[in-house]
Amino acid sequence: MKHFHILLAIVAVSAGTGLQARAEDKPKDAGDDQITLTSGFNFVTVKGDTDRYREDKWQREGWTGGIEDLRLHRALNKDWTLDANARAIFGNDDYKVQLQVVNPNVGFVRVGFKEFKKYYDDDGGVYLPFPAGAREFELNKDLGIDVIDLTVDFGLTLPNLPKIIVGYEHESRDGTKSMIEWGSVSQAATTRKIFPATKDVDEKVDIFKLSLDHDIKNVHVGDEFNFEHYRNETGRIDDSSMNVTNSPLVPSKLLFVTESFDHDAFYNAFHMDSQLNEYVYWSLGYMFNSLDGGAGFALTAAPLTPGDSLRNSQVDLSQDSHVINANAFLTPWKTLSLYAGLQYEMTDTRALMLGDLATNGVGNVVGHNLTTATTFNDTDKIEGNIGARFTAIPFTTIYVEDKVQREQIDLTDDQAVQLGGSSVFDLNQDARVARNCFTVGLSCSPVKRATFSAQYRRSDTVNEYNNLRVPAGAYPGYITSQKLFSDEVATKLTIRPCSRLTLAFKYQLVATDIKTTFDSTPPNSTFTGNYDLSIYSVSATVTPINRLYLTGLFSFQDTRTSTYRNPASVANDPSLIVQPYIGNVYTILTTAGLVLDNKTDLTATYSYTRTDDFRDNSAVGMPYGIAEQQHSVQVALNRRIRENVSTQLRYAYYEFNSPSSGGFDNVRAHMFGASCTLRF
Repeated sequence: MKHFHILLAIVAVSAGTGLQARAEDKPKDAGDDQITLTSGFNFVTVKGDTDRYREDKWQREGWTGGIEDLRLHRALNKDWTLDANARAIFGNDDYKVQLQVVNPNVGFVRVGFKEFKKYYDDDGGVYLPFPAGAREFELNKDLGIDVIDLTVDFGLTLPNLPKIIVGYEHESRDGTKSMIEWGSVSQAATTRKIFPATKDVDEKVDIFKLSLDHDIKNVHVGDEFNFEHYRNETGRIDDSSMNVTNSPLVPSKLLFVTESFDHDAFYNAFHMDSQLNEYVYWSLGYMFNSLDGGAGFALTAAPLTPGDSLRNSQVDLSQDSHVINANAFLTPWKTLSLYAGLQYEMTDTRALMLGDLATNGVGNVVGHNLTTATTFNDTDKIEGNIGARFTAIPFTTIYVEDKVQREQIDLTDDQAVQLGGSSVFDLNQDARVARNCFTVGLSCSPVKRATFSAQYRRSDTVNEYNNLRVPAGAYPGYITSQKLFSDEVATKLTIRPCSRLTLAFKYQLVATDIKTTFDSTPPNSTFTGNYDLSIYSVSATVTPINRLYLTGLFSFQDTRTSTYRNPASVANDPSLIVQPYIGNVYTILTTAGLVLDNKTDLTATYSYTRTDDFRDNSAVGMPYGIAEQQHSVQVALNRRIRENVSTQLRYAYYEFNSPSSGGFDNVRAHMFGASCTLRF
């Protein structure tokens, strides 16, 4: 809202210019001038977790309203046109303006401004075995991030000359957001991570853009250059130790963390392509980017006595990347299409950190340990794909594609306490990555009123690690390889038994297995993860009478994820038991539209989502999974009063129930609204 005066001025000028155009006696241009203005209001009542409603719906409770949509089109003369689009919703911090002046034979000017607020819930987690009232872990803060985006572009589009665009873009995010890295809450010997945490964010980026495009005979050539200046500062309380028996709650430990990062980055992408003839299309591209940045970090512990702290005095990061690609598309026959592509990427990353680790000794005497850390990462990656599409079989399309990727990563990490001292962490590792993805599918219409499609995809990823120098017994040095195998099947059947009914059935299956090999004698291999997903859905569209249409969708998603459990660790600590995650999600979506008369129509939508994945593991650890239900109803009555005047009355109902949180996150909300649209 702090930038609203800028937006209001632009909106007023745009609307005034358009209204003046209508008032002028210019029959030649009058038919080209158009103004559409929609203004309205909403009133929302919320019972329950208000912050949860804001986060889900991106909308405040109470009164909001203003200009929902303003569109202007004016022919300034026979060559120049003006287009504008604006929105200004008071009470919800939602503003937008877009202006464009264009002459196809000369160029254009585009200006855009957008500002909105993203809301966050400041509640923490819930541990039901804690005594009643333990769910007072709410920060009672109006959390939100203000997002601003400003763009300005100038373009020259003179005939027979290169097309040139010069632009500037500014983006910013400022405010406080919630985190899921929660702090500790204790009662007696039981401690759970459920105390809410927040992060202050101040992020800005400025982007300067230059692009050129030109056609040389039948070859299109282009180049895009971007310079980006980025900076980000954040602050958070990383951990809070609370005791539920204390009133009021007083933290026994706080970790204050501040971080900053900035970089300057150059990106340049050159490309050329050509439709050589009706059978051959090709393209080439090259991109280079260079990034130089720095970072700051400070961590301070604050118990009742001064705590440890860690600060860096210098962090430098540099990265250079080169990417080259080539592609071709061939159609040797009308019923056969072939395509292929090849890309090579080389990236070099260098990082250096100097830090100061301060620790408290006897009598709070502070000692300092100077820490150095260096990282070198060189990556070479090549990938290619080849595919074909065959349509010679009547009413049938068959396609096949194969993608291959090979990657070589050389990583060196070194960390030492005291400058020039011995390393406390020293890693030199080579990694080789091989990925393969094969896809085959078809789409056919065997009968007039039915369409069937099916697809199968097989993906394999093999990561092999050559640990030249690793810390003794430290992660990830004892892992020598990891393999991921994934199979995916998808089918869809669409049936139209009559002109008023369409049915669609869809099924999708994804199965992934993860196998890890450890450095031992002999080498030990085990399945360390398994993921299975099945999605069943059916949808229908019905028009029982000409004035009424109905659509509906039902979907069921079944997910299962299991991980490896170390028997020795579980025997020593039952809280380490990780049960398989089983997730069931049910979704219903329906829409109805009814034409009451020539000037009035009624629309309604209903959505329902349910998940019952909650597993109460509180006896030995933190419960996991979610059990939630969500209902949403929207109804709108539209009435055209005159040819250029229409109105809308609307109502919405939203309900969210969360048994897994003990009902603390439950929400019920009603929205009443109205709007009027004028066309000039």
